[in-house]
Amino acid sequence: MKPNDITLELAKVIGQPIDSAHPVSIDLAEIADVDYVGFGERVYVFDYDENTDTVYTAADNGQVTANKKSPSGSTELTFGGLQSELSYVTLNELQDADDNTPLARKKASISRSMDKKELKNVCDAILALDGDTGEADLEVAAETGDDVWTLIQKMINQVTDYADNFVLLAGSNVVDAINAYDRANADSFSMPMKIYPDLLDKNKVTVVKVLGTIATDSGSSLAVLNADKAILVGRNSKIVGIGGKPVLFVRRRINPEVAKAMGIEPDAAQRLITNLGGLQVVSTSNILGYGVVGIEWVVEAITRYKDICFADFASII
Repeated sequence: MKPNDITLELAKVIGQPIDSAHPVSIDLAEIADVDYVGFGERVYVFDYDENTDTVYTAADNGQVTANKKSPSGSTELTFGGLQSELSYVTLNELQDADDNTPLARKKASISRSMDKKELKNVCDAILALDGDTGEADLEVAAETGDDVWTLIQKMINQVTDYADNFVLLAGSNVVDAINAYDRANADSFSMPMKIYPDLLDKNKVTVVKVLGTIATDSGSSLAVLNADKAILVGRNSKIVGIGGKPVLFVRRRINPEVAKAMGIEPDAAQRLITNLGGLQVVSTSNILGYGVVGIEWVVEAITRYKDICFADFASII
């Protein structure tokens, strides 16, 4: 088999990585309406809510771009390229296996990392809306005397006029503090009071613990969500005639010609995971292997920012 044939065969084996049962991470699906468009199609947000005149989109690394809603009725949102870190499958791994297990593991690893990057971009865009640069201020500040439940109540109060059916995306330290709240305050309670699940259930708040890190270009790692922070999202708008969640996530399907060349179904491919070139040296020890990378084109937009808020719990836990 010629080298070029091997390269194409590897690409075909890696193929279409999206799990039809879980097209996006469960955490992202909790807060976002998920959609897909064909190659070359565009995404528009319509001016249906006079109380939210700006749509905020997450750029490639979570930076915020403000999009003023058009008075003509709709605003076009821009797709951004989201790419994984370059990974390698060594020739030794391929030679030692009697099937395509090493490629399958690498494909799954890259797909998981891109799922986490999608969620991190949305979280970073929300956390950037703290009012410091003149944009919307979604931050709820902890004050002296606040405890975990008090701060969660403040978050609910900020959003409740606009939406309900809440999900609290919470860092690990916040979730631990929620779970330990009753025990930590048992001596001071004058009446039965359980933050979890009683008070959270009463206020229709679902807690989702956000874990994981993503790699950076420098070789370090960043948390998907800071362990001391939490984001509250109201998933059901109270504005008459408005449905859906306040975050929009859209993937654009891959160019059909590119998909066909890589052995992927041209009408379904949303994320391309492929090898780069042929066999190459992948380490300082002159180990040979194939470079593998994932790329997709997405829109990640905060379409109703008043349905969302966040808080830093570091000072009270």
